Amino acid sequence: MNWKRPLRIATWNVRIIYEVGAAKVLEPELAKYRIDIAALQEIRWTGIGKLDQERGVILYSGRDDGDRVERAGIYPSKRAYGALMEFTLISSRRAKIRLNAKWFNIPILCLHAYTEITDEVEKDKWYDPVQSEKGQIPRHDVWLILGDVNAKIGKEVNAFQGTISLHSLHQGSNDNVIRLASFALQNSMVIRVTIFPHKYSHKGTWISPDGNTINQIDHIMIKNKFISTLFDARAFRGADCDSDLMLVVGKLTVI
Repeated sequence: MNWKRPLRIATWNVRIIYEVGAAKVLEPELAKYRIDIAALQEIRWTGIGKLDQERGVILYSGRDDGDRVERAGIYPSKRAYGALMEFTLISSRRAKIRLNAKWFNIPILCLHAYTEITDEVEKDKWYDPVQSEKGQIPRHDVWLILGDVNAKIGKEVNAFQGTISLHSLHQGSNDNVIRLASFALQNSMVIRVTIFPHKYSHKGTWISPDGNTINQIDHIMIKNKFISTLFDARAFRGADCDSDLMLVVGKLTVI
């Protein structure tokens, strides 16, 4: 793989793409923004496999009982697929790939966290497999987490300085932020989208059906040691796959 240009990584909760032709709508949108790796949530496909596309592939893992719920997937372009070392299903809401770069490897974890109204015990347990997966990643790897983590990060969270910065969309946080920020702090990670001073329209990642509420709940996190390699992260409202969540794109320099 040619690493001379930045790797464009993304996260997108696509809601549902099992309808006929839906996957064919998705890839042109990813191509429009030159996405190399996209973490996809709620693809809701059954079985485990690989769907070849014109410019890349969709790696997915679904339930074997035929129930179309949840499920994470990852889209590597042909450029990125050539560097693919592994694709691993961790659970119905977590998937991981690992890329071979020139000087180090790049594990990318796709997450879909529970919503704010989920039972507290379930939300606490949700991070256990993520922490376990973190323990298996070599220290020198550039570890990234991308996904819909349902966390509204406010500017008042002073206890997590170094993990969260002042450029988030919200003034106040929801309950999920404590779990996310605690995990990031424990693992020396930075929630990168809160660092860049983008304008308001580039921060929101979800818009309510009536258009009156905008939340920033999809995030990109990176190991603190490699913070300078992820030099931008923002939402793009123009991307459209019939989802109420937006494409969030980051740019990663790996040389």
